Amino acid sequence: MKVQLKLCSMLISLWIVTNAFAADESDKKAIQKVSAAFSQLCQANQFSGVALIAIDGKIQFEKACGLASREFHAPNTIQTQFNLGSVSKLFTIVAIGQLIEEEKLSLNTVAATVLPTWLPMSGGNDISIEQLLTHRSGLGNFMDDKRWQLGADSGLFNDTDKYEPLIQAETLRFKSGASQAYSNSAYVVLGKIIETVSGKSYSHYIAQNIFSKANMAHTGLHPLDEVVENRATGYYYSCKKNPCLWKNNNYEVAFMGNSAGGAYSTAGDLFKFSQALYRRKLLNQSLTLQILSSTVLPLNKGTKIKKIKIGDSTVLEALSPYGFAGVWNALGVAVWDSPKLVGHTGGGLGASALLMMSPDNHYTIVLLSNIDAGTLRLYQRIRESFNFKQAVYNY
Repeated sequence: MKVQLKLCSMLISLWIVTNAFAADESDKKAIQKVSAAFSQLCQANQFSGVALIAIDGKIQFEKACGLASREFHAPNTIQTQFNLGSVSKLFTIVAIGQLIEEEKLSLNTVAATVLPTWLPMSGGNDISIEQLLTHRSGLGNFMDDKRWQLGADSGLFNDTDKYEPLIQAETLRFKSGASQAYSNSAYVVLGKIIETVSGKSYSHYIAQNIFSKANMAHTGLHPLDEVVENRATGYYYSCKKNPCLWKNNNYEVAFMGNSAGGAYSTAGDLFKFSQALYRRKLLNQSLTLQILSSTVLPLNKGTKIKKIKIGDSTVLEALSPYGFAGVWNALGVAVWDSPKLVGHTGGGLGASALLMMSPDNHYTIVLLSNIDAGTLRLYQRIRESFNFKQAVYNY
């Protein structure tokens, strides 16, 4: 009997080792496919930037291609800093989590109790922190305001307080909590809440409480006139006049980012951010698990998953009667399925970014590009290489 048990134990151990080896070999083959796809897209001018893939906390692939400056033919490198767009919202989410951990806020805190003059008079006084995080506040997009469009690229909105009249003037698209629609304005409000509760500017707070703790030495909110070593210029392909040509986005991007997006970082620093989360350097265990949770909040009534076209790709998105709704966990982090991944995407003219993390740290995927839509093409090739399910939400 003892011999049989010993033999059984040996067989189980052999099965575990064999399957672990098989998984490693499978991942190695997938990385080889990713490398080939990366080269192909770079050569076709369909990707310009940096890609990083880590497995079980170890970087397995990190490459750069394309030009950080087309004017000076300066190449992108793995040290290049890129505009993160809305990937920066993850820093805002972590900052709110830290203030919740310190019991200075809760998800149920009504925003108007912290910012009594900021929100729209009609319906704004009922909006909670949770609704702001998960795009269920009814607020819209400050970028639609003509005042922002005329002043964003000239430095008129470097101070968070400058956004107050824009937020006040909004008309809620729906009663808070009744539906969902992606909202950049909501994240500006969250940024002001962080400033009010902490007594520090948003940029100072995240530098001290996130970037420093995670050893992210090449990340920050930088105005366009600041000299930032290794910062990429963003480019977009314009066909408004013949012939089509590349243009830089200097007059299309905000002079300085905010709590809704626009920080600059490297792929390596975003990897450090993910590992700081896993190692509980930024939040306690309970809040870390909430940040990394792949449990999706139920979609509001009227929100449906539909196929949409983004460039030459077809993806599934959650759409409400008010536009893009997204699929989020309880703290507003994006969730993808098959395999479960959490994180955020970001983009605009001349910028495209993506950070995805397995809740158990198996996969970390960072894609940063200084051309718009660059990360989507590479991301889909990565999914094919790893045999991930192709029908996914949140792009």
